Amino acid sequence: MNKKVTLSLLSATVFASMAASAFAAPTQGVYMGGSVDKFYKLDDLFQLSAEAKKEFVSRLNAANPDGDFKNLVFVDFDGKGAKFSEILAQGTLAKAKRDLTKADFEGSYVTVNTDGTDGVSYDPRNDAVDGAPGELKVESVSAINLKQLEVKFNKEVDKTTAEDETLYFENGSALSSSVATAELQDDNKTVILTFATKKAQNATFTYKVDGVEDADGNAIESGDFTAKFADTTLPTVSKAEYKGGKVVITFSEPLATAPSVVRVNGNPVTFGFVSGSTTQVETQALTLAANSTVTLYVAGAKDEAGLEMNLYNGSFNTPAADTVKPAITSVTQVSQNTVRFVVSEELGTSASDLEDGDVKVLKGSTVYADGVSGTSVTVTKNTTVDPSGKTYDVAFDLGGAGAPDYGIYASSTAASQAVTLLLDADVIKDAAGNGNVAYSQGFTFNRDTQGPAFVSAKASANKEVIEVTFNEDIKAAASDIDESKIIVTDASGVRYPAINATTVGKSGAPKVLEIDFVASGTMANGTYTVQIGAGAVKDALGNLNTAASTTVTVGDPADTTKPTVTLDTETTIDTLQSSANKFVVDFGEEVGSSALNLSNYKLDGAALPTGTVIYFNSTAKDSVTIELPAESINFGVNPTGADAVLTVSNVADKAGNVAVTTNLTAKVADNTGAVVQSVQVYGNDILLTFNENIDTTSTAAIDTVSELAADFEIKVGSDLLNLGTLGTGGTGGSAASVAAALVPGNAKQVKITITPQVNGTGYTGQVASNWDPTKVITVKTLGATLLDENKYGVKAGVSVHN
Repeated sequence: MNKKVTLSLLSATVFASMAASAFAAPTQGVYMGGSVDKFYKLDDLFQLSAEAKKEFVSRLNAANPDGDFKNLVFVDFDGKGAKFSEILAQGTLAKAKRDLTKADFEGSYVTVNTDGTDGVSYDPRNDAVDGAPGELKVESVSAINLKQLEVKFNKEVDKTTAEDETLYFENGSALSSSVATAELQDDNKTVILTFATKKAQNATFTYKVDGVEDADGNAIESGDFTAKFADTTLPTVSKAEYKGGKVVITFSEPLATAPSVVRVNGNPVTFGFVSGSTTQVETQALTLAANSTVTLYVAGAKDEAGLEMNLYNGSFNTPAADTVKPAITSVTQVSQNTVRFVVSEELGTSASDLEDGDVKVLKGSTVYADGVSGTSVTVTKNTTVDPSGKTYDVAFDLGGAGAPDYGIYASSTAASQAVTLLLDADVIKDAAGNGNVAYSQGFTFNRDTQGPAFVSAKASANKEVIEVTFNEDIKAAASDIDESKIIVTDASGVRYPAINATTVGKSGAPKVLEIDFVASGTMANGTYTVQIGAGAVKDALGNLNTAASTTVTVGDPADTTKPTVTLDTETTIDTLQSSANKFVVDFGEEVGSSALNLSNYKLDGAALPTGTVIYFNSTAKDSVTIELPAESINFGVNPTGADAVLTVSNVADKAGNVAVTTNLTAKVADNTGAVVQSVQVYGNDILLTFNENIDTTSTAAIDTVSELAADFEIKVGSDLLNLGTLGTGGTGGSAASVAAALVPGNAKQVKITITPQVNGTGYTGQVASNWDPTKVITVKTLGATLLDENKYGVKAGVSVHN
């Protein structure tokens, strides 16, 4: 068939489609495969510039060198279509049109703008079906983190085949149970593959599924899906609970390194991974009161990307009998058609979680529910804004109307719409099985009329473009960006216009605009003023941005190396060494005065204690020593101490390079002496009460009159205690004795039992004891040998009396 006939058929097909134009998925238009891989939208075909039309014809021939037109695909307004070879064979589009599958498209196509320049890439396979309607399909394959891959099916699948690792293929090779573990989720449509070995950051793999079956035994053979493993999200503590006599801590993702420190109610505890899990850590067996608030401190956990968690200071409640029903505590609009629901407590299993079919909308006299008359309600648990799992984002598309109004607003100009949000009774339940009461809440949707707002700007890593970040997603195609409203000016006052074709949204970063004003190569070093006029970019609803101006510095200083941050714990390189309550921090190079700023250091997330001393420990100024003051720490057994997290931030070298914020595992030990609070006298027993537990061994060591005198100054009335001196040569007397021990069941109390001298006859130098328990007894601590339970001496100089 010659070129004129082909173009004539193409024209007739396009006009027929445009007459019935509506919404399309895959996007309606002409796809040229072969060596071309270009896509022309129907709306743009008859607005092509003269030069672009010539290029269209040239590409048409290049895409079909054999003249069979099998590489040319046409998509109609309804997402159906055919290859041009099929249209030619049938004679009309109507006869040839069918459901297009992923196999009909060769891959990703570059969208062609009306002026002939290249726009964004588009892969129609993401919107095409895998096979006939009703068949089992893989909807998506995506990496969750560096060790987990999520495979979503369009319908429920058989558990046995879904958890057969050999039915999943990576780069063409079947997986095995030694490589990955497949786990079907509670929705029976999602499989999480957890790999034994983490993937490299930003590594890309191709996956397909072959042999997984649906509930009826129908097996699937999917197309190829590409997944990129990229993890920039810090692990977090998503839940803490008291189960089986242990505190169980659940993290947001698999960990490569367990936490370095866990404290419950301020006390260090032993802990480890729950057997068979790297997302949960459990403590030793603990006795915690029922229905009480327990404080929890966790630090040091790292995920497979090496990202370390932020210090976690939180609390949780131990369980009690739960009879409280879950309730919706707030509803707020977060976008044009999305409402954020917050529930009063974490819900139970997926079967009792908030789901698509649970939320209904009453608009006027019509109730809209998911799956009824085209209505779509999509519920997403938002653990990003709420790791506790009590927040859900619910997107509505009433009647399937789609963007921009989603059937919510009465007209395209209506500013708001009042509706009623509904939940039937018992559609959601908590972990104890308590169901909600029926919910009916008036709510007003307000149309999104706010355009993207400027947030920040910086030079790209390769110094080729300026990256401008807005507060919401922007339309990324060059045709959606008005480059005439973007001006870049250098420090000399020279203006540069933004380049049309390459000033586009950044791939994979929907909030970022890449401004390209350099025809080739990189930007010259210097400071640039970037002016973004009103209307330069728009959001998905067409709202235009407000004007903004900012400066961006592009530089390449001689020294770009950041100082390193390590804790010096060895003596082979130098004599400096960290110990409990003394931290030697090495930076690897000379650093500035910021290294001596105590506010740049945190201990377990809090400011260093008042009185902390910091100083450079060498003339090289590449290391500092931090010494904690006395009475600043009250845990950690001496002399080894307990683990704590020393956070170092904002320390810069002489060139101004700031070190990466680093958490160091340091040792701290109790340096706060126990304080005696009271004394009671019962006959010959003196009972001392301290404000914290006392060490058993050092207490028992007070077993002589001299040991007692070394640790305590005891007065009887106004006189120092004298237990007597027996002298020599006499008969019938006995020397004084002393014994000390902790009171059983109360380690804060020390009982000192004294036995005064018994006088005899005929002794030379005999002195009688002045002990008299009926008088006022005053005890003053001297701090010689008595220790608290962390092996630190009791505070000296404290007096108490009965």
